[in-house]
Amino acid sequence: MKKIAAALLLSTAVAAPAFAADNGVYIAVNVGQSSTDTYNLSSKTATGGTGILGYQFNKYFGLEAQYTHFGSVAFQSGNSSNITGYGLNAVGTYPFNDQWSVFAKVGAADTTIKSVTVNSVTYGDVSRKDVNWGVGGQYNFTPAFGLRVDYDSYRVGNGDIGNATTSLASLGLVYKF
Repeated sequence: MKKIAAALLLSTAVAAPAFAADNGVYIAVNVGQSSTDTYNLSSKTATGGTGILGYQFNKYFGLEAQYTHFGSVAFQSGNSSNITGYGLNAVGTYPFNDQWSVFAKVGAADTTIKSVTVNSVTYGDVSRKDVNWGVGGQYNFTPAFGLRVDYDSYRVGNGDIGNATTSLASLGLVYKF
């Protein structure tokens, strides 16, 4: 009985650090190409980026708070406008091994198109709250550092300036605390 208890205690001590490696706080910074799809744009792509603060509850599930700057798009009226967004996402992860994993995320986002003129009418900041989603993959160089590829999609705009979908395909670095 003492041998079983000792073996159980030893296995718990060995498994605890392994479990700790599957959870915790992480940050990521990505840069990539954004694309906006709506009828009244003359330029639809821009350079964008994201900043992510996440918490991995276990190796399969986490939450991410994300700020995204989609860059500047040009409207047919001649002016340009920045598109930004904040999101909170549930993230499902499938790890193939310690280095490779894929993920999918879905959540709520609040996006803003900064002051814009459409058909000679100037609008202030145009905000929209909607569902957003994303997919991606990650390669971990070490337990703390990784390379991440993301594709995120947001709904932006409103009926006055046109509903649009803005997406960002990006590449970035992840640091896990």
